[in-house]
Amino acid sequence: MSDFLDLVQALQMAIKALQMYSAAHPRAQGSLENLTLQIEGWLEDAPTLHIATSNGRMFVNGSPFEGQGIHLTTTAKTLSERQISGVIFSRGVTPEEVQVLLDLLILKPARIEEAGGAIRYMEEKKLPHIQLGQVQYREVREGEGGKQEDVGPAMKPITVPAEPATPAEPAPKPAPLPSLNALQALVEQWRREFQQLADRAPAKKTGTRQGTRGTAADAAARAGSPRPV
Repeated sequence: MSDFLDLVQALQMAIKALQMYSAAHPRAQGSLENLTLQIEGWLEDAPTLHIATSNGRMFVNGSPFEGQGIHLTTTAKTLSERQISGVIFSRGVTPEEVQVLLDLLILKPARIEEAGGAIRYMEEKKLPHIQLGQVQYREVREGEGGKQEDVGPAMKPITVPAEPATPAEPAPKPAPLPSLNALQALVEQWRREFQQLADRAPAKKTGTRQGTRGTAADAAARAGSPRPV
């Protein structure tokens, strides 16, 4: 069995080679062969190899991996960004099957979502020795579950159910249009209100100019000037 850091490094090198070259390029083929050998090394001691990620941490066959490294962090990010909680390899895995997984991991997350998600993508490929896990891991501390004799934190698998679809809110109904009788009644009410306003307005004064002329004539007579005709 090889070290897990060597395995994730081989995975990242295969992804980089496939991003830079075509799948038939010698460097891409060499990286693919190295990754397949790393996986087969792990499968010598166990029938399956389960690699999972949760909250930025990596798990190997259900146990948290405590190592650190850029390839480990990048692998966790690569899986989580594509909504992949884990990958399960079985004995008999072939380079062709590993190539299909690499093709998935180099796709943009948006492209994977358009294809129906990573699980659907892999199910359509019908790979007998590679599956995507649907189990995530969380930390269970003392008092949160399990037996009382359990000491200290442990990592246990939990099944993550699919989120129920949120029903769409019904569109608001349009307000009903007023009837013809209602419009006529409204117009009649406005007419009465305008009439009341008009009745309350003060009457317009007349004869102002004539009164002004008389006043001017009287003032001229008092001053001894001829009265204007």
